[in-house]
Amino acid sequence: MDHVRRIRIALTSLRYVRDCAAITRGERDAHDAFILSTIANVSAAFLSQATEESAHFATANSPAPDELLRPISINALAQSLGMPFETVRRRVAGLRDEGLISVTPAGAVILSRTLASPAYTAMVAAHFERARQFYRDMKALEALPPLASGAAMERPRSELPIRVVSRTASDYFLRTAQPLFVLCGSLVGASLLAEVVLSNTEDMDDEALARWADDAGASGRPASMAQVAKAVSVARETARRHASILEERQFVVVTRRGLIATAPAELQAHLIQLAATNLADARRFFATIERFGILPDWEAA
Repeated sequence: MDHVRRIRIALTSLRYVRDCAAITRGERDAHDAFILSTIANVSAAFLSQATEESAHFATANSPAPDELLRPISINALAQSLGMPFETVRRRVAGLRDEGLISVTPAGAVILSRTLASPAYTAMVAAHFERARQFYRDMKALEALPPLASGAAMERPRSELPIRVVSRTASDYFLRTAQPLFVLCGSLVGASLLAEVVLSNTEDMDDEALARWADDAGASGRPASMAQVAKAVSVARETARRHASILEERQFVVVTRRGLIATAPAELQAHLIQLAATNLADARRFFATIERFGILPDWEAA
């Protein structure tokens, strides 16, 4: 696989993760949205197994009942999102008070009525459509293996298993985003950096992308502070504060024209490994949903 194609695959994945974050966030505070999504992801973990039970609760009109949903501890939730325990505990309490989750001694668990709500179901449907486009984009880049023959379970073709795709997409998102949370120091910082990278590289041809890979700071198109603040749904001052942290960590350069993504030389090997791990995770993501017979439909459409 050539160098430029590896970069395009990484950027395609980053764009997908960025869009997943926006879909998940919706009109909510980003931290609350990702905490709620992670709770739902763990609560309905059984949906990733291609069984008759999971297939039954995979469609828009069949959310999993409360008795099948499992809790996640506050500590595990905080660790998975790279957030302080007390912050997560406080926000979980707020989600409980909204009636979206329940909190037991074992941890937080999504409520079936939340999964069945029009807002949540619309979010799940949006994740399904974005995952379909991600699949097509990755296939166009020849980043995915051929479909396995005879591996998919039978399901009614009239009922789309959107909840399976959304749950699996959420798992992929967390696997991809967690290392970025660690590198950038926060969820907002990671979201901001993703937006800067995608803005810097937008519409680049192969030659320009190769130059950017060699020296991002010299060839990237600057992203304005107002642009990234709007994209990440934070106040401009909040974006400026997180941009300063990213600049201290040598991930962006703040100029009068805007923000330009860079990368510390000592992290180059680590970032290359993250890209390779992400590709493996993306392939695992599609292999999981392939077991539900979804991918042939996407290829035929």
